[in-house]
Amino acid sequence: MSIELTKKQKDILDGVIDAIIHYYHVPITLGGYAGTGKTTLIAEIARTVKKENIAHRIAFCAFTGKAADVLRRKLKGLLQKKDTCSTIHKLMYIPEYGWDPKRKVKIIIGWERKDRLDCDLIIIDEASMVDKNIMQDLRSYKKPILAVGDSGQLPPVGSKSNLVENPQFMLTDIMRQAADSPIISASQYIRDYGCIPMGQFKGSNNVVKLRLRNPVTTQFLNSVDYRDDGVIMLCGNNATRVLQNRRVRKLLDYTEIEPYPGERVINLNNDYDLGIFNGQLGNISWFARGPRDTLALTVDFEGNDELIEVGALQKSFDRVNHDEIFEMIQGSVGQSILGSTKFSSFAIMDFGYCITVHKSQGSEWDKVILFEEGRCNWISDPEGYTKWLYTAVTRAKESVVIITDEE
Repeated sequence: MSIELTKKQKDILDGVIDAIIHYYHVPITLGGYAGTGKTTLIAEIARTVKKENIAHRIAFCAFTGKAADVLRRKLKGLLQKKDTCSTIHKLMYIPEYGWDPKRKVKIIIGWERKDRLDCDLIIIDEASMVDKNIMQDLRSYKKPILAVGDSGQLPPVGSKSNLVENPQFMLTDIMRQAADSPIISASQYIRDYGCIPMGQFKGSNNVVKLRLRNPVTTQFLNSVDYRDDGVIMLCGNNATRVLQNRRVRKLLDYTEIEPYPGERVINLNNDYDLGIFNGQLGNISWFARGPRDTLALTVDFEGNDELIEVGALQKSFDRVNHDEIFEMIQGSVGQSILGSTKFSSFAIMDFGYCITVHKSQGSEWDKVILFEEGRCNWISDPEGYTKWLYTAVTRAKESVVIITDEE
């Protein structure tokens, strides 16, 4: 059954369909803020191209596994047998498997790039995360591409521009069913005023701002269930990230600076051979200490169907800055250490209870705890601060607690 679209949505639908039909070998971009109905329009576009025999097989995809899972859930009932919904990497690559006889589990040991894609249309969700290199790889398959994303978010890590910052088509009106959401209301307020006021936002328990030095804040932080995958802590700088990860690990009685089974970790580099990416979260299934302070980790990464075994350096954990680790693994010392293991590359990993807002893009959680540190540091870039805060708050589905060091 079709959804009743607004006039603006109908106009955009017609424009997108026309662009897909004529396909000028450039990505079609559709932007929109949180709550403007991007997923609704994606669904209607998919229905229309199939009904009018424009595209029979659609490859829905997103950069992160978390974003792909969210998209798959939102499209439930729409996906047909020939459609796919996956990460961009899984769309373009085929996994190569190995068998670990010791633990009797199947593991991914590599990926092979596909020569062709069996689809008529590629639809990318959360496209604000996609950089030029990934888009270039997707365009090489010569398929129509619709890139959909939030125009208000930060650009990808290491990039100055957001793919949907100046989109071809733009949704601006908040949908009726989203208008009452405290998260959507807060995101609108951030775009308009560049901040969130102290206390309960518009009297709601779903969006609350607390002072760091408030005793209530300490009680709250100590009461959170950090083993819940629906909870995440976000922050702006790496010193806060390390401090909060240490605090949580202490609460959970982890005494050594190494990942215990069941712990949440984050990957910090792209490894196309293993199919893991910068910002991807996972849970440790098993680990073993290796030679020269290396670790063999079996990780259940979000968005992956199978466990992935990776090699990592012990010293990559509990660090404020990982530049030294990046330099080491690329240099002669790192290659020498790598040669003493069974791995062909090292993943750079750290604990993942608290991550930076930049690393959170494309994902969402039920509950977000945001550490707003040193807002004065953003004085020279108020627009950057607005995008940072907007991106953080819109990672939450149900509630967000902002903890500020403002006095």
